[in-house]
Amino acid sequence: MKHEFEEKFVRYDIEAAESNGSVITVSSVEKSIGKLKNGKAASIDGLAAEHLKLAHPKPVVLLCVLFNKIMTCGKVPELFCSGCDYSRA
Repeated sequence: MKHEFEEKFVRYDIEAAESNGSVITVSSVEKSIGKLKNGKAASIDGLAAEHLKLAHPKPVVLLCVLFNKIMTCGKVPELFCSGCDYSRA
């Protein structure tokens, strides 16, 4: 799978992705990550905005693929619904 990902990553073309019906593009994911505020508490998985902002570009592509798959399948992974409920504290 790593080899397959790296081949697709090298050949990724935003225009082609948009023309084949991809709703979410790599550039839109990058822009969204760029808008995240620094210095906020990490999420339940321990990731803070700075992790995504300073990461290699590959996770951005993976997030793009994941979000488009969610859109295609019409189902959000169950773990995306977990979080911290601070109102009960």
